[in-house]
Formats: sequence, structure tokens, C-alpha cells
Amino acid sequence: MIIGITGSFGSGKTTVAKIFEKLGAGVIDADLIGRSVLEEKKKDVVKAFGEEILKNQSIDRKMLADIVFEDKDRLKKLNKITHPLIIKRIKERLRNSKFSFIVIVAPLLIETELYELVDKIVLVVAEKDKLLKRMKKNGWELFDVERRMKNQPEDKERMPFSDIIIENNGSIRILERRVKKILKEELKFKIFEHTADIGITAFGSTKEEFFSNCAYGMFSILAELSNVRCLKRMRVSSSGITSDEMLVNTLSELLFCFTGKGFILRRFKTKIKGDNVSVEGWGEKLNPFHLLKMEIKTVTYHNLEIKKRNDGWIGRVIFDV
Repeated sequence: MIIGITGSFGSGKTTVAKIFEKLGAGVIDADLIGRSVLEEKKKDVVKAFGEEILKNQSIDRKMLADIVFEDKDRLKKLNKITHPLIIKRIKERLRNSKFSFIVIVAPLLIETELYELVDKIVLVVAEKDKLLKRMKKNGWELFDVERRMKNQPEDKERMPFSDIIIENNGSIRILERRVKKILKEELKFKIFEHTADIGITAFGSTKEEFFSNCAYGMFSILAELSNVRCLKRMRVSSSGITSDEMLVNTLSELLFCFTGKGFILRRFKTKIKGDNVSVEGWGEKLNPFHLLKMEIKTVTYHNLEIKKRNDGWIGRVIFDV
């Protein structure tokens, strides 16, 4: 799975990426790549901005920042020089990465071609007064922070394109808890609407994890799972000649646990052996305290897709609602 992390200057996106890294993710930082690209494209940058930006035969990044963050047109000119190579380097790292879970951190993730490389987008936001206070503590002049923020898209422009929004207004411990919760609950699948139906795109480092995450996504459409307790274990078995058939049959059996037996499940463990699938699901009997969202009639084969990638499994399934 590839996650894109973006946000305004000083929002804490790099900190969020480091937390993901501690939890086992590989991290690709577009800003760090951009620094080496500046030197690679030094000739073009000097031609565009003058030799005064050189210091000891290297580009003075602070001086260059002072120039481009005062003029949006000059910032666009710099981006035009550096962004194609930055994106090329990121694609190379993705191809060569051995991680099954990768995070790309980029200020202009949504506004560039990087948007097409990721499975989900995480937007990190912070209240302006807290952001400024944090950056001042880190040694930044507030004038520089304000100037950089002014030349980047606002959070409200990015929100419609983001799958997950992290509010970074508290302590590092609060931020770590939020990231852990996201990793556990929100990066398993993505819901999309499809004409009169609804579907999910699910991810998994293994085929078994992919099947489990499809099940979690289906039950997330049915009900709010945050207050469902894992009090009872249900077992279902299915089989199929193809992966498509195995998935549809498995989800249909799990759906019957809800529609036929009145159980809502929120944790899943899948085992696949040959053409046979067995799933253990944990949850509880439906009760008045559960918040039901939507009725699913059937699991369909319409536009069903399952793919094996270098970093794991990805697929989509559409439900008739």
C-alpha cells in the first residue's frame, strides 16, 4: 500500500511520516529528494535565477526560498524545473522499495502527478496559532512561515481530495495514538460510490489480509464499528475456482452472519488453502446501541477486480444496496 501525506508548511506531516516509519513503513520524503535534485538541476536553476543564488558553488537554498516565496510566478518556474525529476526519483524509489507499506511525504502531493501514485491521501492540518507557535519554538521566523504558507494551497482546497484528515493540535502522544488508530482501522480499505451501488477498494500485504480487509470494509458500510465489542467468534467457510469466486462467496457467507443471524463483526482472520477459504470473525449480536448505516443486499461480480502487486494485494468489490 502506498500512502501520500500532505499538508501546509509546519502542519507536522514529516512528524506523522516518522510515526508511520516507526510502525514499519518505508518513507519517501519529496523535500529531501528535492534538495539533491536542486544540485542535479543547478545549471538550469542558476540560469533561471542568477548566479547570486550560489554559495561555495552550491545553491543557497535559503536565498532561493527568499526569492521564490515572494513571487508565485518564480515559484512556479522553480517547480517546473525540479518537479519532473523529483517525481522520476520518487517512482524509482517506489520500484526499488522492499517495503509493503510506503509513505510519500510531499507538500504538493495533490497538485502534482504524485496524486496518481498513492492509494490513499492523508492530510495533516493544524490550527494556525498552534502551528505558528510550534514553528517559532523550532527556530523559524514567523514572517518566513507566513510567507511560505501564503504560497501553498489552503487546507480547505485539499480536503475534498483527502481520504483521511489528521488534526495535529495536541501533543506528540495524541498524534501517535491517532496514527496508530488510522493504521489499524482506516488504511484497510477505501469506500467509493458506484451509480446506485457502493463499493470498496481494499488492500493487504497478503491475500489473506486482503480478504479480511474486504470483510472489514463491508461491515463498515453496514454499521459504525467503533462501539462493536468482540464478544463472540463466528466461523465461515467457502470455496471457489477463481480468486473472484472465492472472494464473493466468502463475503456472501459473512454477510449472512449479519442479515440471517443478526451478528455484526469487526475483526477478521482469514486462512486460504488452495481453493478453500475459512474466516474467523469476532463481534456481537446486534442491539439497539449499534448505529446501522446502510443495507447491503448482495455481493456482486460487477467490476470485481483482484490484483497481486509488488507490495501486496489490491482489489475492488461492489455491493448492491
